[in-house]
Amino acid sequence: GFAQYFHTSGRNIIDPNGNTFEIKGNDLSHWNNTEAYSLRLNAVHSRHIGSESSIKTRIQEIVGVTNAAKFWDTFSANFIMGEDIAGFAAEGFNTIRFSFNYRLVSPEDTPGVYSPEGFAFMDQVVDWCKANNLSVVLDMHACPGGQSHDGPSDPEWTYWYYNADVTNWLETGVACLWALDTNYYAATGRTPAFNKQRMADIWQTIADRYKNEPAILGYELINEPWLPTGVTSNDLRALLMNVTAAIRSVDAHHMIMVEGDQFSGSLAGLVPPWD
Repeated sequence: GFAQYFHTSGRNIIDPNGNTFEIKGNDLSHWNNTEAYSLRLNAVHSRHIGSESSIKTRIQEIVGVTNAAKFWDTFSANFIMGEDIAGFAAEGFNTIRFSFNYRLVSPEDTPGVYSPEGFAFMDQVVDWCKANNLSVVLDMHACPGGQSHDGPSDPEWTYWYYNADVTNWLETGVACLWALDTNYYAATGRTPAFNKQRMADIWQTIADRYKNEPAILGYELINEPWLPTGVTSNDLRALLMNVTAAIRSVDAHHMIMVEGDQFSGSLAGLVPPWD
């Protein structure tokens, strides 16, 4: 029944045993959405956007395809391990937020195709957390197209512009989850509407996989969006409602967690609740 899952009651979160639950969380950021500041790359490469894709491209250019693959396999296997999860539990945490790049479960250039290896990785995280009585928030940290112009959203299209303040060219991203970019469209054939539907499809696939998993605290649909000019909180709300509906078609129980515009600095569009 409903009570075996985390759910809300008024302003409280209720755990599967019916007790009020206060999140004491740790975020496994950087593990599956590598960012330049975490690798201390900003100081020497501050002109680059520093997204996971740009970092991976640059490492591959330096050491080649085979060595780059070996590096990332080693990184993924060692950055967080089962004993680390046990250590977080021993320190008093009760929740792990697993930040993931959508590319973990669906490769960028093959929409509609899913990665068994990526899902096995996610399963491993959930299993480790369950073994240590930790709940899990699944956080889509980088969404199809990119939910902001900034590196953490790993936007699929970037360009260079001249910045007079630093008298140099700087790289910036396009939030292609929201904005139609003609060059991006010419290269990929993907539009904001396509990326939004892809986001809903991925979340539906994830929810279908974990619908019966009581260790999942909730699905965090989108990390830190930043709506470009001309896009409003109505657009954000519409997307979040559509993704929620896709999840609810397969999973009636798990909590939905949302963030607002301006890197979640704004509540516009988030109230009143739709679910």
